[in-house]
Amino acid sequence: MRLRRPIILLAALVAGAVAAPAAAGSGSAGYATTLTGAPDPVTVGTVAALTTTFDNTGTVVLHDIEVRMEIPSGSFIAAFPSEDDCVLEHGHTVECKFGAAGPGGHIELTVLVTVPGSPGSIASTAHWQAGQEDPQFPATSIDVVPQSPDELSEWVLPQGDTVTTDPGSGATPANPQVTTADVPSTQIGTQASLSEDDAAPGEFCAPYKPCFGQVSTITIGQTFTPGNPLRFVFVLDKSEIPEHTKIKKIPMYHDSVPVPNCTGYSGTASPDPCVVSRKKLKKGDVQIVVLSSTNGRWRP
Repeated sequence: MRLRRPIILLAALVAGAVAAPAAAGSGSAGYATTLTGAPDPVTVGTVAALTTTFDNTGTVVLHDIEVRMEIPSGSFIAAFPSEDDCVLEHGHTVECKFGAAGPGGHIELTVLVTVPGSPGSIASTAHWQAGQEDPQFPATSIDVVPQSPDELSEWVLPQGDTVTTDPGSGATPANPQVTTADVPSTQIGTQASLSEDDAAPGEFCAPYKPCFGQVSTITIGQTFTPGNPLRFVFVLDKSEIPEHTKIKKIPMYHDSVPVPNCTGYSGTASPDPCVVSRKKLKKGDVQIVVLSSTNGRWRP
């Protein structure tokens, strides 16, 4: 007897109403499947997403559609979006039954998994079956890379989360800028990547304008609104800040455009993007907080 544990799954059946089976010889059957992993690469000890899709490419309704997705043992977190017809088997197989899909019908399943704490890779295979058609076995793998003080890539959980390049020491002379992003909640979560890179004087800031520090590149896989924005925190080591710099006058540039101070309601990116605050921290470092609905390249 197999032990079954219910899981939360939301499978989207789109385009293609379910109808009565077509008469023999009146149409053709066929389907296509995919399996992808994101982000790739992913940082050790974080979260990744495995997404498999099914598309009815024929002209008849396909019945008894089901999938078994093999994932690393013990890595399961959740599956999205949500039906009661999926179970987790033996800790490493997500099994789902979707019923029928008409011509053009689309099914999508995303499974979130924990990433190992050491570099390497994670692999997954999906076993799709539809009626009497031949099964399909799309597969994928994701590279798992070491933690870096200048780069992070992970899948943010649906409830939202904070991702940061801060290794726990804050900004230091050896790691003079750290970036943190507070990501709002989303339906199934989203991928996020942060990185810091050195830049030449005057690079990535407005023409003939002063700028210093590293360039933070932020990529979030969802679109947000000024009323529900991303919140970015940049901490600069004091060694990066020119002498006699007035903290309140430190500029911030987004894709080489100056970012104004926020003038709208608290927590709202108005204008979008905008600088919430600039302040000196206890050890002389400087923290700049920004609200934005968009990704991009940022430099003080």
